[in-house]
Amino acid sequence: MQWLSKLQPLPVIILALSFPCLAQTPRELASTGFRSVVLLSMNDQNGQPLCIGSGFFVSDSVIATNAHVIEGAGSGSAKLVGQTNVFQLLGIVSVDRHADLALLRIAEKAPSLVLSR
Repeated sequence: MQWLSKLQPLPVIILALSFPCLAQTPRELASTGFRSVVLLSMNDQNGQPLCIGSGFFVSDSVIATNAHVIEGAGSGSAKLVGQTNVFQLLGIVSVDRHADLALLRIAEKAPSLVLSR
């Protein structure tokens, strides 16, 4: 009977292994995700380059990024991956320094990154 208890996880493993056919390929994931991912260029108070970072759209005109990316910045811009248009950041929606998260507003819209289905 001890061998029977070792077989109990087997149906779960078989079920789990049958679902990868429903997953997206890495190319499909990148193609879908890049529509929402931005490169951030931050400038200091004098307009001089300060740092670069990345982020992604969480709603039409709101980008999520790390708070340390915007620390000390006086202005900044965002560029969607694979695009040439550069969008000026309008301001900060919210910052949580403890979680190292920041939400930034721009005037443009892009699809939000889908994190789950």
